[in-house]
Amino acid sequence: MESEIISEKNNVLLRRKELKMKIMHPGAKTPTRGGVKEHIASKLSAKKDRIIIDKMQSYFGRNETFAYVKIYDTPEDVKKYEAEHILKRNAAAAPKKEEKTGEKKTEKAPAETVAAKPEAPADKKEGE
Repeated sequence: MESEIISEKNNVLLRRKELKMKIMHPGAKTPTRGGVKEHIASKLSAKKDRIIIDKMQSYFGRNETFAYVKIYDTPEDVKKYEAEHILKRNAAAAPKKEEKTGEKKTEKAPAETVAAKPEAPADKKEGE
């Protein structure tokens, strides 16, 4: 995978660098967000937790993908300025870390979903 920066803008107000990139992937399928993140991190010496891939666009029959990438100064700025759905989309691209605890997880039995049949009202007498 190779990439070329089409345009670069330093956004001082939002404390980030905004890039429009062209990613060439001859003979391969469209790269994943995780793969693009790793490529950008190695190429630009940036940390993965500060890179947000906002949009990726591929065209049929071409081995090129165009991406809009933001590189923030701090991880706190990422959480402060990015929309929740963009954070989820980029978190899905990152490998998930398993929590390590000393306790074993136990599965609880599912609660009964069928309610007990209600009894007839007590104030009615038979034969009335």
